[in-house]
Amino acid sequence: MKALDTITTPQDVAEASGEILAALHDAGAVLLRGFDLTKPDALGEVVRAFGGSPLSYQDAATPRTEVGGQVYTSTDYPPSEEIELHNEGCYSEMWPAYLYFGCVTPAGGGGGATTIADGRRLLEELPPDLVAPLRQKGVAYVRTYHPRLGLSWEHVFGTDDPAEVTRLGALRGIEAEWLDGGVLRTRQRRPATVRHLRTGEECWFNQVVAFHPAALPADIRTALARAVPAGMAPKQVTYGDGTPIEDEVVAEIRRVARKLSEPIEWREGDVAIVDNVLAAHGRLPYRGRRKVLVSMSHAMAWTGADEAVPA
Repeated sequence: MKALDTITTPQDVAEASGEILAALHDAGAVLLRGFDLTKPDALGEVVRAFGGSPLSYQDAATPRTEVGGQVYTSTDYPPSEEIELHNEGCYSEMWPAYLYFGCVTPAGGGGGATTIADGRRLLEELPPDLVAPLRQKGVAYVRTYHPRLGLSWEHVFGTDDPAEVTRLGALRGIEAEWLDGGVLRTRQRRPATVRHLRTGEECWFNQVVAFHPAALPADIRTALARAVPAGMAPKQVTYGDGTPIEDEVVAEIRRVARKLSEPIEWREGDVAIVDNVLAAHGRLPYRGRRKVLVSMSHAMAWTGADEAVPA
């Protein structure tokens, strides 16, 4: 991550867009300080100054609240929970090239850093025999929508019509299966790595850890085991051919990712721009009140095994 301390307004962002882009290609993320984020559309102004239009959060995997103009709260998980390092929307047909985080209120009781890890270094440092089957087979993200447990399929797909869910799924590369009791199960097969459109570098690009039950805290795993049958957790991930990803693989990915991660210790008025391919992001637990907003821009779409182009 690289700090660019002289960029403090959307106008500065527009004038220094070339410098910001070069820093992103080098470091994966840039930190800007001293913005006025009190206005409702302040973060949206930064997005537009960087040459993008804020994107809607579609195919949601975590709860967020829109505060206006495709600007959202960062993931609405309890403060005590860590959010594992991941790449935004990589399970979807389309996903953002850039993320914009804006700190309105840092955590008053401590903690709450957003973590950043370089996907190029992560790919280099993971054991080759761990990476090889993921690179060859890809990954399959499996979601099971239980009534009153996690996000509802109505919320994620924006409809209460099962037939429309099946139609939308077919358009988006999502296999949809309806089970007893109105339970929906979906499967999306995606690459585990991707080549950056501008630099040509292969990068780690997935949510293997974020979707794998082995990464959940022990108390949540126990509660899920009591609430749903085996293999029916709300979020799961396998190799692309459907074979299980071993718990040891998840543990090793977490170990290397944490070793490489760098925290953004938020101050009021901070803005971080993250290249979603070059850098994974997460969140550390915190105490007290914290308000960090997020917006996204420059939609990308899959074209092949490890390639993507502007949507």
